[in-house]
Amino acid sequence: MVIPKEYEKALKDSQRASSLDATLPLPYYRRGSIYQALGKKAEAIDSYQRFSVFPADESLKESARQEIAKLRGQ
Repeated sequence: MVIPKEYEKALKDSQRASSLDATLPLPYYRRGSIYQALGKKAEAIDSYQRFSVFPADESLKESARQEIAKLRGQ
């Protein structure tokens, strides 16, 4: 699968952010969105679930839960 340059850069940026500070929740949410856009359901679900364990804005956590449900077909 060829990944568009914008997604590739965004993935690298979010992975770098996590490598610099693994306690930042937003890179996981961002990766979930990117993987979802690329049709990589398992990776998207994993990223959203990782995001969900962090203390974060409740509206974003709810959004992550909704995206997981969509990806699972619920």
